[in-house]
Amino acid sequence: MPVVTIQTWSGKSVEQKEKLMKGIKSAFEDIGVDPSGLTIIIHDVPRYNWAKAGEQVSKKE
Repeated sequence: MPVVTIQTWSGKSVEQKEKLMKGIKSAFEDIGVDPSGLTIIIHDVPRYNWAKAGEQVSKKE
């Protein structure tokens, strides 16, 4: 049972997430994996909880 976990910044729409999930399912089908056991988990992380080089991403924008 494959599990795909995605961590991304908050703000993606439900439609964008659905498109992403369908693309991941399609990629597994393309390599011959039955997607019936596929689990996809998306973690939305606010930019103020995400840092690059020790600095909050929200402060860099």
